[in-house]
Amino acid sequence: MRLINPCWAVIALLAGLVAHPPVTAAQNEPYPAKPVRLISDSAAGSATDASARILADKLSAIWGQQVLVVNQPGAGGSISARVAAQSAPDGYTLYMPATSPFLALPGAPGVAPNRPLELPRYFAPIGYVLQHPLFILASHKSEITSIP
Repeated sequence: MRLINPCWAVIALLAGLVAHPPVTAAQNEPYPAKPVRLISDSAAGSATDASARILADKLSAIWGQQVLVVNQPGAGGSISARVAAQSAPDGYTLYMPATSPFLALPGAPGVAPNRPLELPRYFAPIGYVLQHPLFILASHKSEITSIP
C-alpha cells in the first residue's frame, strides 16, 4: 500500500469542503461542531481501513473534533454506499470507499444496472487519498512466468 502524503490528502479534503461547504444548524457555527463519521466499505484491519484511520486521526487533530471510522463491509461496497447515501447531507458523514463500489454501481457502463444508487447524484468527490497496488503472483516452483 502506498499512501499519498497525508498533507496532500487533507488539503484535497479541505478544498472539497470549501468548494461545497456543509450546511449546519447554525450557519455561524464553525465546522465541525460535532464528531464526523468516516464510512469505509472495508473490514477492520484491511489496507483501506488502516488508511481511513490514518486520515481520521489527522483530520481529528486538524479540526479539533473526533473523526470516527465506521466499517460497513459487504456486497461489493453496496452496503457502505447505501449507508453513506442515506446519511444527512450536512458534512458530518464522509464516505471513503475502495475502488470497487465506483466500478460496480450505476455509472459504469453495463455494470450492475439494478443498483439503487447513482454516484454522481448521491456523492461529490472531495479528494483522492491513496492507491493500492495489485499483483498476480505464481509459485517459483510452477512454470508460470506470465499471464498468457
